[in-house]
Amino acid sequence: EMCIRDRGLTHIRADEARFVQIMYNLMDNAIKFSHENGLVKVRAERKGDLVEITVKDKGIGIKEEDQCKLFKPFSQVDSFSSKTFQGTGLGLSLVKQIVNLHGGEVWFNSKIGEGSTFAFTVPIDGNNN
Repeated sequence: EMCIRDRGLTHIRADEARFVQIMYNLMDNAIKFSHENGLVKVRAERKGDLVEITVKDKGIGIKEEDQCKLFKPFSQVDSFSSKTFQGTGLGLSLVKQIVNLHGGEVWFNSKIGEGSTFAFTVPIDGNNN
């Protein structure tokens, strides 16, 4: 389900391939760690000069003690599900790097058994640095 809160938000200036990579990583994780037939919600909303994108799932969630590992390269949370769906451990680390290079920020909140929400902002008109 995709929700655009601001119908005037029709474009942003960003590296298209990298932006797609961010979205792929966040959506892939949300789907991978959701329950069967679970719903993943994606929302885009203008916040001043930024666009905020959120990817929300109602999946398994992330243990509090594992949350500090999420954006570190080659780290994966230690759970049955992460062993079932192994990856390189680079996904969220790359998301953070790409978002930062675009002049934005990334964050999340998660509760075991309730799911996770990952969000990021990037300037609508690109990084002026």
